[in-house]
Amino acid sequence: MLSDHKNISIHQLVEFQVSQTPDAVAVIFQNEQLTYRELNQKANQLAHHLRTLGVKPETLVGVCIERSLEMVVALLGILKAGGAYIPLDPTYPPDRLAFIIEDTQIPILLTQEHLQALVSQHQGHTVYINSDWQNIAQQPTDNPISEVRPNNLAYVIYTSGSTGIPKGVAIEHRNTIALIDWAKEFFTPEQLKGVLASTSICFDLSVFELFVTLCCGGKVILAQDALELPNLPAALEVTLINTVPSAIAALLRMEGIPSSVKTINLAGEPLQNALVQQLYQLEHIQQVFNLYGPTEDTTYSTVALIQKGSTEIPSIGRPLPNTEIYLLEVPSRRKSDRLKPVPMGVAGELYISGSGLARGYLNRPDLTSEKFILHSLNQETQVRLYKTGDLAVYLPDGNLKFLGRIDHQIKIRGFRVELGEVEAAINQYPGIRESVVIPRDGEFGDKRLVAYIVPKTHSDLEQLRPMDQFYTKQLQEWRNVWDATYSQPYEDVDPTFNFISWNDSFTGLPIPVDEMHEYVNSTVKHILSLKPQRVLEIGCGNGLLLFRIAPHCSHYFGTDISKQAIHYIEQQLSKSKPNLSHVKVSEGAAHELEELEAGSFDTVIINSVIQYFPSVDYLVQVIEKVVKLIKPGGQIFIGDVRSLPLLETFHTAVQLSQAIASLSSNQLQQIVRERMLHERELVLHPKFFPTLKQRIPQISHVQTFLKRGQSQNELIRFRFDAILHVEADTYQVLEPLCWDWQQQELSIPLICKFLQEEQPKILKIINVPNARVFLDVKAVELLASSNKPKTVGQLKEALWQIHEYTRVHPEEFWNISQDLPYNAHITWSELNTPGTYDVVLQSQLKTIEQKAIPILPEQSLELKPLSAYANNPLQVNEKSELGLKLRTYLKEKLPHYMVPSAFVVMETLPLTTNGKIDRRSLPEPKKERPMLKEAYIAPSNLIEQQLAEIWSQILGIEQVGIYDNFFELGGHSLLTAHLLSQVEEVTHVKVSLSYFLRKPTIAGLIKAINTTQNLDYDVNFGEENQIDLYTESILDPTIYPELPFVESKNEPKHIFLTGVTGFLGAFLLDELLKQTQANIYCLVRASNIEHGRQKIQTNLERYKLGSSKLSSKVIPILGDLSQPLLGITSANFRELGNKLDLIYHAGALVNLVYPYNTLRATNVLGTQEILRLASQGQATPVHFISTIDVLKPLIFREKKIITEDEHLDNPYDLKQGYTQTKWVAEKLVIAAQSRGIPTCIYRPGMMSGHSQTGVSQTNDLINRIIKGMIQMGSAPIWEQWINLTPIDYASRAILYLSRQRESLGKVFHIVNPNPLFWNNIVTNIQSFGYYIRHLSYDKWQSELLKLDIEQENALEPIIPLFTEKIFNNQMTYLEIFLRTSTVFDCQKTLDMLVDTSIICPIINVNILQTYFDYLINKSFLKLPKEKVDKIFHQDTIKTISEYKNLAKN
Repeated sequence: MLSDHKNISIHQLVEFQVSQTPDAVAVIFQNEQLTYRELNQKANQLAHHLRTLGVKPETLVGVCIERSLEMVVALLGILKAGGAYIPLDPTYPPDRLAFIIEDTQIPILLTQEHLQALVSQHQGHTVYINSDWQNIAQQPTDNPISEVRPNNLAYVIYTSGSTGIPKGVAIEHRNTIALIDWAKEFFTPEQLKGVLASTSICFDLSVFELFVTLCCGGKVILAQDALELPNLPAALEVTLINTVPSAIAALLRMEGIPSSVKTINLAGEPLQNALVQQLYQLEHIQQVFNLYGPTEDTTYSTVALIQKGSTEIPSIGRPLPNTEIYLLEVPSRRKSDRLKPVPMGVAGELYISGSGLARGYLNRPDLTSEKFILHSLNQETQVRLYKTGDLAVYLPDGNLKFLGRIDHQIKIRGFRVELGEVEAAINQYPGIRESVVIPRDGEFGDKRLVAYIVPKTHSDLEQLRPMDQFYTKQLQEWRNVWDATYSQPYEDVDPTFNFISWNDSFTGLPIPVDEMHEYVNSTVKHILSLKPQRVLEIGCGNGLLLFRIAPHCSHYFGTDISKQAIHYIEQQLSKSKPNLSHVKVSEGAAHELEELEAGSFDTVIINSVIQYFPSVDYLVQVIEKVVKLIKPGGQIFIGDVRSLPLLETFHTAVQLSQAIASLSSNQLQQIVRERMLHERELVLHPKFFPTLKQRIPQISHVQTFLKRGQSQNELIRFRFDAILHVEADTYQVLEPLCWDWQQQELSIPLICKFLQEEQPKILKIINVPNARVFLDVKAVELLASSNKPKTVGQLKEALWQIHEYTRVHPEEFWNISQDLPYNAHITWSELNTPGTYDVVLQSQLKTIEQKAIPILPEQSLELKPLSAYANNPLQVNEKSELGLKLRTYLKEKLPHYMVPSAFVVMETLPLTTNGKIDRRSLPEPKKERPMLKEAYIAPSNLIEQQLAEIWSQILGIEQVGIYDNFFELGGHSLLTAHLLSQVEEVTHVKVSLSYFLRKPTIAGLIKAINTTQNLDYDVNFGEENQIDLYTESILDPTIYPELPFVESKNEPKHIFLTGVTGFLGAFLLDELLKQTQANIYCLVRASNIEHGRQKIQTNLERYKLGSSKLSSKVIPILGDLSQPLLGITSANFRELGNKLDLIYHAGALVNLVYPYNTLRATNVLGTQEILRLASQGQATPVHFISTIDVLKPLIFREKKIITEDEHLDNPYDLKQGYTQTKWVAEKLVIAAQSRGIPTCIYRPGMMSGHSQTGVSQTNDLINRIIKGMIQMGSAPIWEQWINLTPIDYASRAILYLSRQRESLGKVFHIVNPNPLFWNNIVTNIQSFGYYIRHLSYDKWQSELLKLDIEQENALEPIIPLFTEKIFNNQMTYLEIFLRTSTVFDCQKTLDMLVDTSIICPIINVNILQTYFDYLINKSFLKLPKEKVDKIFHQDTIKTISEYKNLAKN
């Protein structure tokens, strides 16, 4: 045999095979192939070319080529040239490729041009095997003379290192020859006839797949990965699969193993016997081998044939020829300890010797000497061993049993634990498919075991215990939820219309009352059309349907799982005016119907209930029972069914409505997947109901309907109704005329014209785009596309560009009956496309007058398992229960210290690129949030999110709501200290334990923080991630005026004002009351109208405005800028928008320290909702109050004067969250202007007090600066100006400008044209008697930074504004503020005011004195101490003015 020769090499074995079978196919890739002769000739040409480049024995040549015929040519060509190949998989991370290139210093690289960027670090010669082939093909095709010796390098494969640094395993030709020799003897030519080569060339299994096959005359069948096998053109030519267990398990699940496969080699990870036996269930599988071997021993070291029918854990068998296995004692820490063999049956560390052992690790002599050692067998004989780090034991039959990694042998609380043993015990549990156990560090330095488990499918689990046990807990949970819900007080004029808990998933708010009325009325109308007389309602709740349907019936019986609901109805029945004595109610679950008489009802109603059923099996059981209670000709109305085809669409729509624009599409998809995975409600496919006819013979006909209604809420958009007719008379209708809406480009007018002229008996229209969900479905499609938008903002922009005319609202079809004698029956599309529906239009004139139900010809349905038509609400409970049951099971199998402390249930275990379990990617375990009395309210701003994250880390809970009780979540006294310590670290506020214990929730903690610091909004809660402000500034595509703006010559009658409880808002309201007769609708957060009026009046009085009684023209609108639709019901929102003549938007959360995300809801989304309000009906002009700060970055663009026409510059130079939100809001306003909403923008500078009264915000920036400098006794010297704009000038100017026609579309700077010299302010403060030292800015900064935290100073909370440099570290906020005081031009504003009495006052010593008088009166400032000492006997002296008058005297 050729390989018996001493000097043989890998490529020479291939050349020998070429001589034997030159025309046989050697390699197949997709539809391409090479014979042995063609492969050899191409490899020879490449080899000759490489030799001209200097390749010889021991030359390292990199290979970065996609899987292809060229890849095989490249590997063989390198070997023929004498070199050793370094595999560089293009799918590997660039950092990994860069490391290998750097570590090997390869002089030559073989690659493809389009992969150049991946290997850009390579500094040597590059050969592009595609574009350079024309030159390569000029080389000879004969075999090069081989200079390779058996001990020359063949390849270097990099494996992961325990330290995280990859290590290159250097394999010589003789090592691979030993593997090939074994394979030739072990496998038959028939077995190796077609070998799947699906493994990356960076993984040593590829050596078997490529070179063993080519040296044995087989076909190499290339695939990108093992899962591609069923789709390969040559799939049926594969006879042997050589892969990892996890890959074969996936192929098995997808039924992807071709019938041609007879032999399966499994290696690379521990093999489960269950998997082997599943493989043997395929009749064509004859042999399954378990192979073991590290890369350091050239792929395989041991082999075992696993027998069909075996019940044992698969062994790794016996050593290959020329390989010896030694099990030696695990050494102690002393390196000098001699290695000793372990007795038979005792676990030991596995060492390998033999002809397969690698040369060592490339460029790592220290690691080579550590892992490849010389061991004395006796005094005369030494053998070279490789220390695997694996544990194994000899079985009595001489086979080896693999126990796991020695580095998976850890100590838990002093006990030695072998992780493989724990995994083996877990895998024996009937409900587990696979598992992996790893150690994790606990919160306080302790180690704990975490098990990651993949459960078997739901159908497998069902066989393990009776279904009743599944249902009981789920039903009890819902009983608790509804008892708690229905026990809440309900305040409404109509107690029979109690829709408590009917909340909108999009907003979290109750569904608006008008939308609830529409929903209930259409449902009642539908049910009454069935002419019910004897009714059973299952899940009657608070009686929304009962009180409206019962008066039309002779008998009505309602049941509900909640005793609170039954109690509520009984109370209302006792008070009811109409005689409802025929109505009875009873507590009970849906299946508890045994007491009811068979055939006693003609109608059963199950409305908005089945989503709370435990499973589809339970639903079928209930329907089977219900059918027996219905007399022939009766029906079951099942309403409000959640649609399975629209489940992903629904969750996408909800998350899209709540997501910030800069959120990535991948993150959005992940959130949607999580929501779907944790879906606790039952969701059904519409096709489920027609299958009931085959399951329950009494059901003779089934109808499904889209919900009726114009409202765009989830009840109408994502749900449907079904009617099951029981033993009803039916008659078959002939196949109607059928049109396809999209293919035939139909329209409603065209259809109406046809109906009118042709008068068909029935017309069926399929594939109609559903306007209700059209864009939501498109969003899902865009997210699934290969070129999906990168962010939510881009996704919304893409959706906005989709044409309106492509979709049809179902109500347009129902409305046809108003003009033509046709009824419309609308159901989901039979084409199974979630975004479309089908319509049947049936003539009222030609309907046969009979009770029989007409039935259209139906498509034959393939009866599938029930699980195919529904989700599995039980899976959430199953997951939590699985860990509990597994823990109980393991306690009986393992010592207590070996039982994992946490179980993480996963759908699949993460794999490395080589198909092994990726332990590093296993997620940290977190517990599910327990079911609490409080509903889950998610954190909505940055501080809430940060605190929730702290709680989540400490408690190990995934989801923490802001009203969740710390102790109910599992917290205890020891953890509270840990919690408060971390809170202090994040917020820089020390909260006492007593404060926290008063209300141990996140909301309570925030209140405690504010109480502790005694000041709102003054804590810097840390940096945020970079926000994409351009994406954020994309206006909601649905905001368009319904009617164009029409200028009115009349005085405005209805004006909307936000920010009325603020400083500028109060003065704007005062001016509006003085100058107009309009009703002023003021948005205010309040518990009721009177409370709202009181808040407005209190604010006016604070600033000495208005009279003692609030004008009747002021109408509070209870709402919130941070909420969708401003927190107003949709009906009231629309009604308000339709009546308004003007909108002034002055409301904002003003804070110079808070980050963008904390302010976003109020300042950005609030502005968007204002623009939405302006779009209702005829467009309403919007006057938006922004800030001059949005233009500050322009001062670094060498702009000496910034005009009012200046465009907004790059927002990323804006570093303050507040200014960022105003920049985005301005962009939204500008976008609205382009869509036809008239707008005007006002940019105020720093507002100061009223020029006559001195009234100001005591807590604003300039007053804080003044107070802080007085408290410090020092001020910085600056040759700068400060711009202070009196509030009375600003409010009057804004109001006047807003009422001028030519102002629309413009921007005005509301600043003082006469700035004040900074040093003059300091001099004036000194003249008022305060001791102030002049310091350089640097020295003053130093003093500021030295302030003791216990030392009270107004500047302490905002120190970063004076010390931290922003705008690329150029200046502090205060420096920028002063520098910009003279650059903002306001000439356009002054020109508009030229003929008015509105003139901005110059801030002189007299106005400053007025300001100080007010601040002293308000006790914000104290009188100068030394002056007070002189005149302490003058009790009445309170102001600077009085002091000066006294001094004169």
